[in-house]
Amino acid sequence: MQRTSLSGLVYTVHLTLPVLTHVYNLFLGGTCIEDIGHLQYSEPIRRLLGTQQIPGLTTAGDFLRRFEVSHIDRLDRVGDAIWQDVWKHSYGLAAPGMLSSLSNK
Repeated sequence: MQRTSLSGLVYTVHLTLPVLTHVYNLFLGGTCIEDIGHLQYSEPIRRLLGTQQIPGLTTAGDFLRRFEVSHIDRLDRVGDAIWQDVWKHSYGLAAPGMLSSLSNK
């Protein structure tokens, strides 16, 4: 898998947590940032993901507000690469396309 850097952004929270929050939201069917609230308060989801806490909507929103379009495009490419790897590992084929997109293309 090709690695993509999201460097160049300044964060007050460790980068992994907000990124994973958005990835969890997309891969679990979330269609908007508000859907993170469902993940945050769902004990079964937290157990499934192996975490005690999922960052809240404010943290997720603050994280995204620091992004420029180029950062969102890079994050989309990272998500697409992960989706491709999961699909290939599961089915031995190239995935039909990206599951979702953070940008409004």
